[in-house]
Amino acid sequence: MSDDEQRKFAEYRPQDAFSGEKEPKKKNAFSSCFLFGCGGCLGSLIMFFLVLIIPLLIFVGKSDDSSEPEIAVKTVPGFDRESEDYIAVIPVHGVIMYGKQNPGVVTPELFSAMLHKAEKDPKVKAVIISINSPGGEVNAADEIYRRILAFRAKTKRPVIALMKSVAASGGYYIASACDKIVAADTTMTGSIGVIISGYNVKGLLDKIGVQGEVYKSGAMKDMLSPVKDRTPEERKIVQEMVQECYLKFAAIVSKSRKIPLNKITNGPIGDGRIYHGKKALEYGIVDQLGYLEDAVALCEKLTNSGKNTLSVKNYQKSPGFFDTLMEGNSSLKNGVNVRLNLPGNAPRVELEPGRLYYLPAGL
Repeated sequence: MSDDEQRKFAEYRPQDAFSGEKEPKKKNAFSSCFLFGCGGCLGSLIMFFLVLIIPLLIFVGKSDDSSEPEIAVKTVPGFDRESEDYIAVIPVHGVIMYGKQNPGVVTPELFSAMLHKAEKDPKVKAVIISINSPGGEVNAADEIYRRILAFRAKTKRPVIALMKSVAASGGYYIASACDKIVAADTTMTGSIGVIISGYNVKGLLDKIGVQGEVYKSGAMKDMLSPVKDRTPEERKIVQEMVQECYLKFAAIVSKSRKIPLNKITNGPIGDGRIYHGKKALEYGIVDQLGYLEDAVALCEKLTNSGKNTLSVKNYQKSPGFFDTLMEGNSSLKNGVNVRLNLPGNAPRVELEPGRLYYLPAGL
């Protein structure tokens, strides 16, 4: 190194690279910011997220809750036929209840949107209601039941219930609205009955010295309170309400299956027990054993369309941006993690005490 080069090296100061006094080697400003951090850039990113991204997520999340959800139609593999006419498969997969459409939940609003789409499409020649549900709220199940009856009356198109792993209680209630019912021999069905449940924690509270205080306008206003014992009169009122809903359920099954009402209410059909598809066929509450291909063949028979002429297409809710975003982040999903015994599924569903449900006991 020459004397001149040694002098320049001795006098060099690192800050000169940024002061403009000397220019040994220019650094890329973006790479410096990226590697070493920049408070200004970080602040800008945070502001961008707060001002633009969060409102966008809120807007999209609200759009996912719209009263008219978009319905996607997809051909079932193996059932793509040359004819444009098809059978629409509408799912009832999960607990039947009002509220937001979450995984493991079936709402009357979404079901109605799917059935309405099938009704407007002249290419739909029949409908299969695919049921994989332990039941749910009394009113929600009844609303879906009535929607199916109205569809049948208006369109004169056949509607077939296809029971999958579970079609119990409210799930069977819905199936009763269909022209025919197909179940697998291992399908768990039945549980024809009504249940209302809750907890009585008075004994526990007495042990730890806690008392509940209630100020009520009428003697029966707190009859389902968990912090008191039920009086005989309160028990009678609740039982009468349950019995009224049960008799309505039994009457629907009687009319649908052409079984005398007393045979349902006084026998094993309507005592709340669960039975598999083979036993259900013996009891006369399903029409035949089979799977999707059997339900499709039944639709083709009822529509006189000929064998293997109708395509089969699944209806499902088109996932919104917010649904897709949360799909991989379970921590963002709402709901209490209540595990219901749905085969292959553990939906996050909140069952509220004090409500009437068409559900098997213990779920």
